[in-house]
Order: sequence, then C-alpha cells, then structure tokens
Amino acid sequence: MPTDLTALTEDLIRDADGLFADLLRNAMIGVYIVQDGLFLYANPCFAEMFGYAQEDICGLIGPDDLMAPGEQGKVGNAFSKRFDGSSDTVHYTFEGVRKDGSRIDVEVFGNSTEFNGRPAIIGMLVDITARCAAERTANERLNFIGQLIEAIPSPLFFKDAEARYLGCNKAFEAFIMRPRAELIGHSVFDISPPELAARYHEADQALFDRPGVQSYEASVEAADGMRRDVIFNKATWLQADGSMGGLVGVITDITERKQTEALVWVQANYDPLTGLPNRRLLHDRLSELMKKAHRDHASVAVLYIDLDRFKEVNDALGHEAGDQLLVEAARRIVGCVRESDTVARQGGDEFTVLLPGLSDRAPVERIAEDIITAIDHPFCLGDDLAYVSASIGITFFPQDATTSTDILKNADQAMYHAKDAGKNRFSYFSPSMQEHALQRLQLGKDLRSALAKAQLELHFQPILHLASGKVRKAEALLRWNHPTRGQIPPDEFIPVAEELGLIDAIGTWVFERAIDFILRWRALHPPAAGMPCPAHAFPSRSQRVCSSMNNR
Repeated sequence: MPTDLTALTEDLIRDADGLFADLLRNAMIGVYIVQDGLFLYANPCFAEMFGYAQEDICGLIGPDDLMAPGEQGKVGNAFSKRFDGSSDTVHYTFEGVRKDGSRIDVEVFGNSTEFNGRPAIIGMLVDITARCAAERTANERLNFIGQLIEAIPSPLFFKDAEARYLGCNKAFEAFIMRPRAELIGHSVFDISPPELAARYHEADQALFDRPGVQSYEASVEAADGMRRDVIFNKATWLQADGSMGGLVGVITDITERKQTEALVWVQANYDPLTGLPNRRLLHDRLSELMKKAHRDHASVAVLYIDLDRFKEVNDALGHEAGDQLLVEAARRIVGCVRESDTVARQGGDEFTVLLPGLSDRAPVERIAEDIITAIDHPFCLGDDLAYVSASIGITFFPQDATTSTDILKNADQAMYHAKDAGKNRFSYFSPSMQEHALQRLQLGKDLRSALAKAQLELHFQPILHLASGKVRKAEALLRWNHPTRGQIPPDEFIPVAEELGLIDAIGTWVFERAIDFILRWRALHPPAAGMPCPAHAFPSRSQRVCSSMNNR
C-alpha cells in the first residue's frame, strides 16, 4: 500500500521539535544558524570539528573566522544568494581553519530561514577532510600516471571492454600519424585496413575471453600508408567492481630487427655474387623436394655443373673478370630451366640444378644440352672474350640414392666422369663410378703413408749411345710397391698425388734418390762418362730440393 506523503509530512511537522533536537545532538553532522554575520548557534559536533567549545562560537565568531585564506569570496557569495533571495538553498565545499590553525575540508548544505522575525541561515556541515585527501591522492596518482604514459617512448594505448579506444600517448599518435581525437571512441575497424583490423579484433577478443596478458607480432599501418613490423604487448584491466574494464597495450617497433633478420637470412642462404641459392639453401630445398617426391612417388633429377677452363680465364684476366663470367653463366643456366626448378651455386665455378618431377631422361638431357650450348657461347668480359664449357653430372632420386648427401656426391662423381671423358658434355651416375671413387679415395689414403713406409721405388732405364754402345743417360722410373695390390703404375697414382698435393713431396724424394744414384755412378766411373741430372723431369721444385742439390 503506497505511503501517504501528505499525512507523513504533517506528522513530521508535529514532531519537528523532537526531530530537530535529535538532529542538533547528532555526533556526525555539524548544525549551525547564522544571523547578522555571526553563528547564532552551533551544535557540539560543529564546534568539535573546528576545535572550539560551543560557548566560544555562539554569538562570538562568524563564518569568516573559520575560513582559510582565499575562501571568503566563495562562501560570501553563497551567503549573499540566500540573504538577497536569489537562492533558498546552496551546496558547496570550502577549506576551513581550526582553532589550532590546522586545515579542514567541509561540505555545506544551507537554507535561508527566519529567526525572531529576522533573516537567518540554517545549515548542516560535514567533515570531508579524509575524502578530499583521498581525492587529492587519487588525482596526484592520475596525474603521475598520465605524465608517465606521455613520457613512455613506446606507443601506448588503452581501450574499453568493447575494444573502443579510450586514449593513448603522444608516441602512439606519432607512430600511427593520427591525433588521439580521431581515435577516442572508435574501434580498429575505423582506423586500420580491414585485414589488419580483423587481426587486431581477433586478438582483443581472445584477450577479453581469457583475461591476463598477451603478446604477438603483427603489422601497423600509419596514416601515410607505411607499414611497420611490431610486437603488441597487452593486458586487461578491471573496474572497481571487478568487471572487465578494457585493455592497455604497448607497441614495440621491430621493423629494423626484421629487416636485419631478413638480411642475415639472405646472406646465410644466397650467394652474394650471383644471387643464387647457396649450398645451405640447396640442401634445404633438395631435402624438401625429396620428401615431396617420396610422398608423390615421383623423382628429382640433380645436375652438377662445372665450368671447364674457368681457372685459366680467372688467372689470365683477373678475379673481376672471373666474377663477371660467373654471374653471366648463372644467368644463362637459369634461362635454361623452369621457374619451378632451383639453380644454386655450390661455390667456385660449380653450380647445381634441381629438377623436381622429372624421371625420364629425355627432358633432363634436353635441359643439360641447353645448358652446355648456352655456356659454350663466348663471354664478353670488358674488352676480352672468354670461352669456357660445361661438364655436367646427372643423378636421380630415389633411383640412385636416398639421402641428399649421397645424391650430391653421385652428381659430383658423374660430373668428374664427364670431365675425364673429354669435358663439354654430360654423364649419368652409375654404381661403377661410386666403386671407382671409393678405390681412388682409398688409394689416396694409402699414398699418404707410402713415403714414410718406404713403399716407393725408383728404377732406372738406361739410354745407350748407339755408336759406342755405352750408357750415356738413364730415365728414372717411379714405382709404388703397394703391400696388398702389388706394383701400381705411375699413371694410376700420380694424378691422385697431384689432387692431394703430394706431388711435390714425391718429386723431392725422386729427385734426391736420383742425385744419390748419380753420385754413386760418378764414384764408379770417370767424370767424363758421367750422367747428367734430368732436372727437367721435375720442373716444379721447392727450395728444399735446390738446397739439397747444392749441398751434394
């Protein structure tokens, strides 16, 4: 049943004396009456607020005596409005002064009235010192946080629970080249390209669904259209009641880092001279192509290319001309293959071509022949013309091997077979090549210890003077007495010695043994019948050989 407010009001008026007396005696609210500029009455709570006894206030002091300097205008204006009838009630706050000089913040509710037939003001006053101190502390903290946010050099922003921008710092404005007035109240869809906005919104929603912190990489587009790579670090914040307030985010610009990483990746995976993939990237791509071929039951053809006579050009015309030739050779090889194929530089004058999806020899041979023809054309190197050719080794995955290392080894062996067959041609890998390569490898290992184990022997073929029938000269013949294979002829092990860099050591040994033989021969025969030293047989002598000969 609704309350009858009229009747209730009449009841309160009838009991006004008792109610007013209770109000005056309350210990929480100060009650006062002002007339003729003095406090006609102040209840005990009012007097206690300002540190006075009631008798020290009533009829002795007025509002001006309790105001801090600078407050008289505000309080005086409030009193004037009630006395001149422009306002019956007022509400304001001011800073007061207690009897001991300390300050107090108060909130005033006043109303104009009459007492003994003359104008008066009756009001209530509440001590809000603690509240004002808390507000000042909060404002100081807010000011500090605001200044801190502006001082942060990284772009910073904050949003509400609907992912609408609430604010940002100056660094954020500068980063996206938009004033914050264009951001506040708007979402990412209002200021960012659709694909970026969708990425941001998805991330924001994921953070709201699982409050906490979040970090991810993305791009940011400024007002001028320039995009930069960034890391977003975001966190949710809660309102006082514990409900979701929104999120705050900080942007770290990683554009330069990304560019550096990209540059390092290119330098690590591409040949700086030709721009082709290097050995590292070649192995990666070959491994991936082999995996795909295995899944698809397909093949990968691998071509290993070496430029014949390149060293001659490089030595004769210089390294700069050699580099020009390599760049042009790379361009010609790339022009002979498909876009899906890979051309890589192994190093030096060697290139590798990966041909995925080719198992028949016909298309592979056509590509190899195109490369040989392209390389066979003259190279214009400044004012000079240079001529080289290509020797190509061909192998297949998985027909010839099942690992990338073995595939490249097989192609390399096939390439050397093409060189041995006359160069400027291609050759397929065969198992016999592998067997020959292993034998050659073992021969090299054995040859390294042949000198130390006294397995080399020097024989002399006498050369007779036909008219006299006397021995006038002798040809030194080198033989290798292998412990398991027996006599190995020079034409089999000398090329291996040259490849391994052992030829000088062997030549020195032969030269010294020949000198010893000459000395013994001269001891047995007069000098006139001596035998000249065939120094021309070993034109590349070291200083040690010359010293050895001079000391004999």
